[in-house]
Amino acid sequence: MIWYLLNIAIMTLVWFWPVREYAQSGLLYTAEEQNRIRRKRFCIIATFNWIILSGCRARWVGADTQAYGFIFERTAMKSWNDILGDFIAKYWHGADIKDPGYPLLEKIFQIFSTNYQAFLMAIAVLFFVMMGIFIYKYSTQPYVSFVLFSCLFYSFFAITGHRQTIATAFVSFLGIEFIRKRKLIPFLVIVLLSSTVHKSVIGFIPFYFIYRIKINNLTLLFYWIGIIIAFIFRYQLLEFLQLLVGYESYQDYEGAGAGTFLYMLLLIGVLATVFYKPLIRYGGEMMQPSINALMVACFFSPLLLINPSLMRIVQYYSLFLLLLLPEFAVIFKTRFDQNIFHTACCIALIFLMTIQRPSYAFFFWG
Repeated sequence: MIWYLLNIAIMTLVWFWPVREYAQSGLLYTAEEQNRIRRKRFCIIATFNWIILSGCRARWVGADTQAYGFIFERTAMKSWNDILGDFIAKYWHGADIKDPGYPLLEKIFQIFSTNYQAFLMAIAVLFFVMMGIFIYKYSTQPYVSFVLFSCLFYSFFAITGHRQTIATAFVSFLGIEFIRKRKLIPFLVIVLLSSTVHKSVIGFIPFYFIYRIKINNLTLLFYWIGIIIAFIFRYQLLEFLQLLVGYESYQDYEGAGAGTFLYMLLLIGVLATVFYKPLIRYGGEMMQPSINALMVACFFSPLLLINPSLMRIVQYYSLFLLLLLPEFAVIFKTRFDQNIFHTACCIALIFLMTIQRPSYAFFFWG
């Protein structure tokens, strides 16, 4: 756990490190220019930190890292005919083969290296560079966004998932640019290609149309009616998703649940409903889409009562919390109160992470 806390400590130091007031030319930076420099410097270093943590982790860090290592090694022993044959069998002949695009990506990477650790690093670079750009462009408080990721989302995207991490990088962080620019065909192409790596990305297609829904009392009412219906008929919702995105293996689960995340998601949904007007009025350009994404995540959240592994469909939408949570500070009128809010959020998130006592080790230390 010490490495995660050290990462947050470094990010904190970088965020509060003063930006020089003068350019090399001797001209005085404006406040806007200083803020831009501060944000860029922070996002670059925070991105680099997470690339190192994710790409250099030992094989036992993360629930699936070791298993994916065995898959990577098996792929290295397969021929290109086998890899491409599975791809064709799946999408041409309808064979029951799971996500053949992922071994194809592995095989392409193995042209350059058959080292699994290098593959982990490549995935980390792909995901975190895109996430860093996403946060830099759209978050008004990158520090809070990265702390939120470091305490809530890291276990899924940084140390566990491979297939969905790759798919999310393309669909959520790159796909959002196509959605913003109303480029439906490129968006669908990137989703369909990513679905060969992880089929669940198909569940993100509706966001193209949901993105521009105007948030008002009526739309929020419809959202909450849908959420209540989803709780009541969650098993029927799962059956529909089984047909759409392939969740055949996710039935009732008797292990540890995802209650903390579920309740937190619903609580933020309630707060966004109550304070949506100041959020949209004073928040960044992504506030309305982020509230839409949050409400969709709340709609799918009842699935977590069936099996926490169904978080996969929720994650594509819940990632917009990276933009939304910092904006709740606009509820408070003074800068001092806003800073207190951000500080309290970060402390609460770090506390939640520490009570879970996550383990970590670099691969070169085992």
